[in-house]
Amino acid sequence: MCSKLTRLLLLVVVSAIFSVVVGCATQEPPEVPEELIGVWITDDPRFQDRFLKLEKQAIHFGLGGDKASENPVVGVEMELEEAGKAVYRIRFLSPEGVEFRKTLSYDPNQDVIRYKSRPSVVWKRSNVEIRPATEISMDLSRRQEARHPAETDSETPIEAEVGS
Repeated sequence: MCSKLTRLLLLVVVSAIFSVVVGCATQEPPEVPEELIGVWITDDPRFQDRFLKLEKQAIHFGLGGDKASENPVVGVEMELEEAGKAVYRIRFLSPEGVEFRKTLSYDPNQDVIRYKSRPSVVWKRSNVEIRPATEISMDLSRRQEARHPAETDSETPIEAEVGS
């Protein structure tokens, strides 16, 4: 029987070959890998009413209560780390159209995700069904209060990284 590491490596190799062959012929929209798709929650009390939902072409952030942000994915990069872990860099657009990058470390052996910017917080896959994101339109003062995860975990908009 194949181990999770062997299956993950095989998936990566097959995906890379498929991407090269098909990618040359067509330009498909970027997709979040199947192993990340789902709803992720944490036991950390600081984020008890938050969630991360990954779909093939969208990333959703639970902002507390019934508020959520739905963000289209514009790019996905992956690299393997030690012990079969994979690091994914997901680029997405905020509701205001600003491009951000979220870097996630995925451990297939424990089926958990960690944000690069908050490695001590463990996000576990959940069977909870999340409704479609609520449209959020806030002025700047209320956006600061809402603490959008894309803006509060030390990752900056892509435009800001270019000159840094």
